[in-house]
Amino acid sequence: MTLLLPLGHEATQAPDPPSLTTLVLLLSTTSALVDEVYGQLQPQGYRLVVAGNWPEAVALTQRLAPAIVLLHDQALATVSALALAALASIQAPIPSIVVIGSAPNRAIAAQTIELSTDALSHNLLPTLAQLRSKATGSASLPPITLLLLRYHHPPSPEPVGHGLSSQWQDELQRHGCRLLQADDPSQANLLCRVWQPQAIVLDYHAPVTQAEVDHLTQFPALTQIPIITRCPFPPRLSGQLHWVDGSTLFTYPSAQGVVALIQTIQAAQSLPGQSP
Repeated sequence: MTLLLPLGHEATQAPDPPSLTTLVLLLSTTSALVDEVYGQLQPQGYRLVVAGNWPEAVALTQRLAPAIVLLHDQALATVSALALAALASIQAPIPSIVVIGSAPNRAIAAQTIELSTDALSHNLLPTLAQLRSKATGSASLPPITLLLLRYHHPPSPEPVGHGLSSQWQDELQRHGCRLLQADDPSQANLLCRVWQPQAIVLDYHAPVTQAEVDHLTQFPALTQIPIITRCPFPPRLSGQLHWVDGSTLFTYPSAQGVVALIQTIQAAQSLPGQSP
């Protein structure tokens, strides 16, 4: 076992006090990755424990109860599916498991987040901060009802991309969000009248067209709430609808992106002319 702690008095003065209580366990045998993770976490006041093999990682998790577990994909190659599931149960009730690299084709836990090794320098700290915030203050985010509208006008024979990933949907539901789904604007209009969702997400990855704007405007309930796009939205197409460009936040890891989405919806609802 390797235990890495913040260095010296001077190095621990900058971080906010709550971050000093966050213990992170890293399973990796790659010294370069350990150095990179430590280099990012140490100035922020995290405490890092490094395990060199799977049994050690499980034992440390049981004994130290880290808030977040980082698993390097190269260290998971020989780990059985049963062992992976066992780690998730150790971390209950709020597992925060992050795979660095590519997650194995075996379930670790529904809450597992996957971070690309190439983007680690940009995404690691925001992801950890969001996980810590979720564990300590997720109650401050009110539950919302969200309508996923998977419809493109005019209908196209070409695929318009996949809907929200299961990780995003699981994360939304963990924040108490009710998810509704509609396949056409008429159905969406009825669901909006009955359930009064706080926002609509156009659940496909394709640019919004003027024809689509004109078509959606024909449904009164859709003009009363924000409509969030997953592609950049041209302002000139706004019409009578309240559009929100969500193209950036949907690129975030699900744990970070869901909180950003909820906060975006809250901000959009506070604008004049929006229904409460």
